[in-house]
Amino acid sequence: MHVYAGVHVDWLGSCRGEPGQIRRTGTEQLIHMQRSTRQRLGSILLVVVVGWMCRTSGSAASITYDYDHLFSGDAPVGSSPWLRAVLTDSGANTVRMTLTALGLTGNEFATQLYLNLNPALDPQSLVFAESGPNASALISIQTGTDAFKVAGDGKYDIRLNFSGFGTGNSMSFTISGIAGLTANDFLFTDTPSAGHSAFYSVVGVQTTTASVLLDTPEVSPSVPDGSSTAVLLGLAALIVGGAKTALRVCRPIRQSG
Repeated sequence: MHVYAGVHVDWLGSCRGEPGQIRRTGTEQLIHMQRSTRQRLGSILLVVVVGWMCRTSGSAASITYDYDHLFSGDAPVGSSPWLRAVLTDSGANTVRMTLTALGLTGNEFATQLYLNLNPALDPQSLVFAESGPNASALISIQTGTDAFKVAGDGKYDIRLNFSGFGTGNSMSFTISGIAGLTANDFLFTDTPSAGHSAFYSVVGVQTTTASVLLDTPEVSPSVPDGSSTAVLLGLAALIVGGAKTALRVCRPIRQSG
């Protein structure tokens, strides 16, 4: 919007100067322009921030556990990662986990998989439904807060027991039973014990000996937490405030005469 002597050119570029119409002075026009610009700029910035948060909240969380480190025993002879577990959001209150034996060879096979759950939730409320071509390799699933201790390691909340889950095998699980359950609820470390650091997940594997493999978790973030949301809104407020200050400071210099 520009202000000229005796003529008002608005945002659409129309000119108004009809007889009998109330006209603003140049100073009034400038004040009106600044107010309008601040309102428009503030609205645009807030829409952009809120739109970004809505887009982010619609994305699914995903966690990948690659079991590629040896904790005890003898390492599998194949290339790592030897096993992989992927947990993803699968609709409301539901998580899908897929376990694949990527690098096990010969007579090597997984015997147990240990996971942890958000301490605010009860692992005994979880409901598992297995599927896939090798689902018969699952013997049982056990749950309980800090109920399962790994030799030389800490305590875990979930233990899956297998028989003959080996080379190239794969199975999936649909996990539900808790309101608001997401994949991120499985991104928690065990309760440390025996002087070792906390770990996220481990797998027991039979190679030449009974071995324990560690993971290297990779996480695809989803919904921002409360603190992140507050930061975004605070940033938006700062931007809008800064824009208002800039508009107040950067006023055109009036020339005399």
